[in-house]
Parts: sequence; structure tokens; C-alpha cells
Amino acid sequence: MNDKTVTITRKKKSSSGRNFTISSLPGGQKKQKKDKITANKIFSHWSSPKSLTFKLFKTKVKLEELYVFTSQFAELLSAGVPLISGLTIMAHQTENKHFKIVIEKVREDVNAGATLMQAMSKFPNVFSKLYIALVWAAESSGTLVKVFQQLAFYLQQQDQLNKMLKAAVVYPKFVSMFFLAVLMGIIFALIPKFQEIFASFNAELPLPTRILINISHFAKNHLIMEALIVITIVVLFKQFKKTSLGIHFLDKLKLNLPLVSEIIIKAALSKFCRTLSVLIQSGVSVVQALEIAAETVQNIHINNALRKVKRGIIEGTSLNYNLNRNPIFPILMVKMISVGEESGSLDKMLIKVSEIYDSFIDSKVKGLSTIIEPALMMLLGAVALVVIIALYLPIFKIGSVIQ
Repeated sequence: MNDKTVTITRKKKSSSGRNFTISSLPGGQKKQKKDKITANKIFSHWSSPKSLTFKLFKTKVKLEELYVFTSQFAELLSAGVPLISGLTIMAHQTENKHFKIVIEKVREDVNAGATLMQAMSKFPNVFSKLYIALVWAAESSGTLVKVFQQLAFYLQQQDQLNKMLKAAVVYPKFVSMFFLAVLMGIIFALIPKFQEIFASFNAELPLPTRILINISHFAKNHLIMEALIVITIVVLFKQFKKTSLGIHFLDKLKLNLPLVSEIIIKAALSKFCRTLSVLIQSGVSVVQALEIAAETVQNIHINNALRKVKRGIIEGTSLNYNLNRNPIFPILMVKMISVGEESGSLDKMLIKVSEIYDSFIDSKVKGLSTIIEPALMMLLGAVALVVIIALYLPIFKIGSVIQ
């Protein structure tokens, strides 16, 4: 089935309104404006939205919601539904009220004569640079249906990867919170009760018990100071994360953390390869594609390495040559990309690399869970054992004296 897209012919009915005749053209060819839109205009337009309310401009949409929208919109266009009608349908059935408003605004702008890329680029927190670049490429080449289908698949894969990574920390977070709750209960409730019992004995307490009681006393008597310290640390850390030094330090730390650094690197490179593949398939040049794909990597050091790769390609060297110059890129990735460049199937080879890394991440995450879970339980058990021994030592001592 041939891809289809739509063109909009505007006819003035009266000064009070307009009529629009919507027609579907075979082969996905769309009538373009006389002034040619370049990839550079995408970014300048994308970064400078016009006349939007602050709240609407800050609207964010979950990746899963964006995938559902893209997938269903692609199905509507594939079935021959006109562009305006498709946007109207999607606005009606979207449950997220903020996303609904965004879709309605996009429909209004397209209805007024703007391209879909121009309309969507006003909402950078909803539609990323990748999304906008692909829509621009689709409208330029007349392959709107095909590109939206590719984009839907890409978003689905990204959503699955994100869920995989989040699932890896759910159980450790739960155990850590449970551990903290148990510790607070011991310090603020259990130890004071035992202290009352020990006071009635009028006997000297063992050293471990005295240490535990002193910790409990200090925690109870300095609650305000402790709360202020915690709040101060949290606020300072959040501010530190926003600074250039903080970004470089934390991103470097992530790349050197034991057990998880390899997962972080492979996840970033998987996202990069998949993004680059989709952009190349859609007709975006390698240099422009690298610029966009590099921004999807949420690590400043990997991002900088990819920008050096882009500069090398501009100078005339190959992609695999520039990747091979930086040790952060694994040999497997470099070799597969080299084969892709030589065989003219770079986009397909990038997808293969992404799939290999996704499989690696899935395996590593499951293996990491089997290590972290027992370790946390052993830690919890060790703390419980220390507390029990410290609290019951005086009882054993007193019992032996009584006998």
C-alpha cells in the first residue's frame, strides 16, 4: 500500500471564517511552500516558540503517551484519513488534558496554513528535536505515513528500554525504604522502651547497649537540626547537579560506578544507535543525524565524544574511523558500523547494534537484581542482629546475676 499524506487548500469564505478543502494525494506528496525549509531552520524554529502561555510551553508528556499518539496517528494516516481530521480524532481521544490542548493547538496551526513540523516545533517539551527533524524529513520527501510508523516503533523501543532500566531499581528502592523505616522504628520507639526497662534494674549497661541508647538520645533530641541538615544537603545537591562542574562530575561518576557503569554506557549507546538509524532511514544527513542523536545521550562525556565524531566526519573521515579513536565506544559497535558503511546498510547495522545492547542490558539488569537483593537483605539482617544483641545483653547479664 502506497504511503499517503495530505495537502490543504485554503479558500476564503467570508471575513468571519474560512473553508478548507482537504485532499489526499498518492505517493505521499505534499505541496510545499515556495521558501525551502532547511534542517537549520528546524532547530532555530524549535528553540524559539511564539506566543505560548508559560504553562502550556512547559507541558511534558510521558514517552508511553507519545508512542500511543504517534502509533495511532500513523494508523489513521495509513488508512487515508486526512491530516486535519486525524489530529482532530487524536485530540478527542487523548486522556491527558494538557496533551489534548497541545494536539488541538497543532491542528489549529496546520489548519491556518503552517506545516506539521512548524506547528509541532512550538512544543519542545512534547516533541523532541528528533521528532521534529523526522516530521520535517517526512514532509519534505512525502513519506509522512512511513516516517510516523518508524517513529512509533522507535518510541516503543525507547519506552521498553526505559521501563527495563527503571525496573532494575524498583526492588532495591523498596528494600532501602523498608530498611530506613525499620531503623527509624528501632531508634525512636524500640530503644526508648528498652531503656525504661534497663533503668529499673539500676545496673551498669554493656558498652554496645550504651552506644545504641546514646544514638537514640541524640536522634530524638536533635530532630530539628537533623531535618535542617537533610534539607540543606538535598537542596545543595540539586543545585550542584545543575552546575557545569556537577554535571561533569556526576556523569563521570556514572561511567566509573562498579556493576552499573557498563549498563549505563550500553543504554546510552543503544539509544544513540537507534536514533541515528531512524534519522538516516528518513533521509536526514549523517552530520545532522549525529547532532540530533548525540542530544539523546544523557551523559555529557559520551555526548562530547559523539560531537568529536561529528567534527571528524565534517572533515571528511568515516564514522567508524572516528568512533574507533575514542575508547568509550566498544569494539563490537565500531566493527559493526564499519561493516554497515562498507555494505551501504548503515541504518540496518545500527539497529542490530541497538538490539544487541538491549539484550545485554536485559541480561545484566536481571543479574544485578540477583546480586543486590540478597546484599540488601543481608545488610538489613546484620543491623537487626546488632540491635538485638545490644538490647538483650543487659537482660542476659542481669539474669545470670539473679541466678
